[in-house]
Order: sequence, then C-alpha cells, then structure tokens
Amino acid sequence: MSEDPVFLILDGHNIAYRAFFAVPGLTARDGRPSNALYGFVKAWRALREAVQPSHACAVFDGGLPAERLARLPEYKAQRPPMPPELREQFGAIEQYLGVIGVTIFREPAQEADDVIATLAGAAARDGVRVRIASNDKDLSALAGPRVRLVAPSGSVRDGEAAETGPDEVRARYGVPPELVLEWLALTGDASDNVPGVPGVGPKTAARLLNEFGSLAGLWERLAEVVPERIRRRLAESRALVDRNVELMRLRSDLPLARGWRDCGLPAGDPRGLREFYARWNFESLIRELDAPRLF
Repeated sequence: MSEDPVFLILDGHNIAYRAFFAVPGLTARDGRPSNALYGFVKAWRALREAVQPSHACAVFDGGLPAERLARLPEYKAQRPPMPPELREQFGAIEQYLGVIGVTIFREPAQEADDVIATLAGAAARDGVRVRIASNDKDLSALAGPRVRLVAPSGSVRDGEAAETGPDEVRARYGVPPELVLEWLALTGDASDNVPGVPGVGPKTAARLLNEFGSLAGLWERLAEVVPERIRRRLAESRALVDRNVELMRLRSDLPLARGWRDCGLPAGDPRGLREFYARWNFESLIRELDAPRLF
C-alpha cells in the first residue's frame, strides 16, 4: 500500500445497479434475490485488491434536491422505478458494508454525486489520492491531479486499476474535466431527462468549447460560430444552456458531518463475513475466506 492515504469512494447505487443486471437470477435457498448483493461483494473485493485503499466509503442517493426540481420539475422523471428485487437487496448490501467496516453516506434530499464531489474535493485538498468507483459521466468533471475514476467492477490493467484521469476524459469526451459540465449543458443528458441544444451533439459541443475556450467565450463571440444554423440554435437556447449549467453543476460544499478521515478501514473480520455469507448461501465466498486479503 502506498504511504500516501488512498481514499476509495464507492458510488453505491451505480455499483448495485450494474451488479443486479450483470448477475441475473441469483437467489438464496429461501428464494430471496441475491444477485445485486453478490455482484456488489465481488466488485468490492476486486476494487480493494486493485486500489489498495487506506480509507473507503460507499455513497448512496438520499433523494433529489429541491433546487434541482425547482429548475426542472421533469429532472430524472423518465427513469423507470427501481426493480423491487433490487430494492430489497439494499438492506443486505448495507449490512455487508457494516461487516467489512466501510462507512456509508446517505444525505437526505441529496444526490450521491454531490456527496461524492464534496468528499473527493476535501480529501484531494488534504493531499489524499482519491479513487471514485463509478461510470457516471457527470463525475468525470472531478478528474484531476489527485482524483481518478476507476471501473466499478474493479477491473485492472497491467496489474493496476484501470483509471480515468484528465487525459482519458479528454479522449472520451473531447474536452478536459473542467469543461465536462459545459459540454453536458450543451448536449443535454437523456439519462437525467435534461434536454440540450437541438442539433448540437457531442462532437459539435466539444468543437465549440475547444474553439472558444468556455461557454463564456462562446457567448461573447457567438457571431463567429459557423454554420449559421448552429449559431441560431445556440442563440435561441442560451437560457436553456444556462439553466442546464446550474442544474447539472456538482455541489462540492455540502455540510457533511463526516469526512475522509472518518472512513478508515478496520482489520478484516473473517468470522463475521463467514456468518454473513452463510445467511446468503455464498458457499464459494466462504471457501475463499482463507485466501489473503479477501476481507
């Protein structure tokens, strides 16, 4: 493990959703669905092995902030309800996190992304290496010298966690992390039910931001935009874009009662894990408890 603290932040809902659909149909002997739980356990084990954190936490959504709903009542309204078989596994996932000593954050009426941004920013300012386990593109805006995103599955490359930093963000979206918010404001985000500028797709948005440096530069030099149809649509959609910026901006100043220093990892508890795995009939995991570092 590195001498510098390494703070691993799990995007809890993101990992649970991926696990639920990646491991379909798995149940305990009594019929309880266990696929999301099993996938979450496997993801944590892989992430801990790849990242080697000194501190870790899991962040879950606590609801939608009133200020976002005030700006766009339809925000995320199109999303289908959570499958009941997934919903009933969150209690078990939190029990598992308790057994392994991972701190849980769920702030009332706050989205996980804002809690993650607040935790990551504070830790990075303290000189901590931060790794965020999520594939949420909004969190790409947080990538920086001390903050990286890692695959929620804990995948590795050349023996190390596959990380997304500023270079990878630019390669993926065509803009650096500090412009991801403005890029999203132009393109919109269908997954969050946020409309963008008609006719402005990802490549056009990246071209505009690279050419004019920022949204402020784009608005200042709007007359220079070509072709004319894009210039006209931008002019017609300026209020929408400005609304999107305020709607999608990650908050990094939430008044959290705990921080990264409160998220140290205790020693492993093989007995507690054995009992937990037995309740869920995870025989393969029980057999692996004697292997090194599989807490």
